[in-house]
Amino acid sequence: MEQQQYSHQPYVHQPYAQHGAPYPLVPPRARTVNDILPASIPGVLGGLQVVLWLAIIGLEAGGLSYDPWRGTAYAGFWCAAWRCDGHRDCADGSDEPPTCGARNCTSTEFRCVTSGECIPEAWVCDHEDDCEDGSDEQTPQCQATTFSCPDNQMPCPDTTIHQCVNISQVCDGKLDCPGGGDESPLCNSDQCSINNGGCSHRCHASPFGVLCLCEPGFHVKNTTNYKKCEDIDECEEDPYTCHQHCLNTNGSFICGCDDGFILQTDGRSCKIINETGIRLLVAFGPTMAWASPTMQTYGRMNLGPDMRYLPSFDVDNQTNTYFWSDLAANTIYSRTPQARNYTKIISSGNSYIAGIAFDWIGRNLYWTDYILEHVEVSTMDGRYRRILFHENLTNPWAIAVDPRAGVRFLFLTDWG
Repeated sequence: MEQQQYSHQPYVHQPYAQHGAPYPLVPPRARTVNDILPASIPGVLGGLQVVLWLAIIGLEAGGLSYDPWRGTAYAGFWCAAWRCDGHRDCADGSDEPPTCGARNCTSTEFRCVTSGECIPEAWVCDHEDDCEDGSDEQTPQCQATTFSCPDNQMPCPDTTIHQCVNISQVCDGKLDCPGGGDESPLCNSDQCSINNGGCSHRCHASPFGVLCLCEPGFHVKNTTNYKKCEDIDECEEDPYTCHQHCLNTNGSFICGCDDGFILQTDGRSCKIINETGIRLLVAFGPTMAWASPTMQTYGRMNLGPDMRYLPSFDVDNQTNTYFWSDLAANTIYSRTPQARNYTKIISSGNSYIAGIAFDWIGRNLYWTDYILEHVEVSTMDGRYRRILFHENLTNPWAIAVDPRAGVRFLFLTDWG
């Protein structure tokens, strides 16, 4: 296995610290894309692609055209295609109006009592309220699940009560469980003094004999041997233990960051050291907005008043040139921030330019045509245009290239 190289000082997790939730990189009131786009822009957020760039498109169920039904720009992702599917995909709920009526849930789904929404069966009794009324956590099925207590507590012997007591309260001479189930004559036995009661870590007297406890970072994994403590692999149990890299250690774990990032004081999240050269781009109608990853710096550029539907774009970082396609004109354009106007790169022989990708090493431009069902390539100024391939393609859409030496891959999606 290749050894992971961590940059900066690694963080050694203290056993008593909490784990199990992702740590945000941005403050709760960070700026959002809505803060940098003009409020007067018509249309709606249709699709969102993030590879240090974003593309906004319009999509209609059963076709590929602008859909004015979608409502507000807040609506979100592919709202028209998911209309009346029983799940609120849009933030404003506009994809599930009252006129939709109740949808029949499948055999692998659960119907929420109040809203009638269908959610996956796997979400039922998972200790999270996925239904607005919490009905997915209140079914008889949930009540029948096995009752358990945290590692530092013990369940009272009466299984009908579902009550936990702290380990320190077990065999302390006081009746803490109803009926006094946390105390018994066995509490006075001295089994822990002989070979630590057979426990690999700590031994504690209990009403039933020896109770073996594990140190933080360990748990009893083997159900046939309740006396052996084994290491908890925090990296495997929770993929969000660390923001970037996680290295499991005996009883703990270490978080690390990629080059160019620094580990934060929480010991889990990574923050970019210098974000000057990294930008998040959003194309929306005639406007292209840019922002740093943390939204601390931002701005926008007018691509041209006649630009309407921009399904895809890419950037040449060497010359700071933007390439984009407009579905209304079926044309590929380019422009630098300093230029007074755009340049038409490909303006004829197209039917539906869905995706474009720029090869920053070979200096070539690739694009897909959804209707003509092929992939084309030309130089970055539109010369030497060729159909790259067209066989076994039905409605190609997104496209990306990795021209690095030893890689040289082209990736694309096919909606057919």
